[in-house]
Amino acid sequence: MQKAISPLSTLPSDIADPWSDALRCDPIDHKSLKLREDSMPKTETLSPQRKFIQPLPGDDFAAIAARELPDLPKAEAVEKLEGWNMHISLMRQPAGLVTGSDIVFVEPPQGAAVNMFLQSQDDAVNG
Repeated sequence: MQKAISPLSTLPSDIADPWSDALRCDPIDHKSLKLREDSMPKTETLSPQRKFIQPLPGDDFAAIAARELPDLPKAEAVEKLEGWNMHISLMRQPAGLVTGSDIVFVEPPQGAAVNMFLQSQDDAVNG
């Protein structure tokens, strides 16, 4: 009877055991490891962002306007929401369809972008 030969027994030992090198590593001297202050990530303070909500099931702009902008007349509140959320009001088919995964802004944009836009509007009007 012939003895069965394992395919691994014909390979050199370092190929037959691919983990052999991983087991032969030198121990790490943890005391010599120090974090350098300049290697730490820098932190930044985020600026305030405008208020937003995620719609409830069955919401549309009218329902969101009634809930989030109750002090405004309904038509004006819906118009403002549509203007602040053009990614929903113009890009969606059917137009204005609101889904639960949407981010709906319930206040106007803030900051430098708004100031630049207003300046460009003034320049266009005043020529």
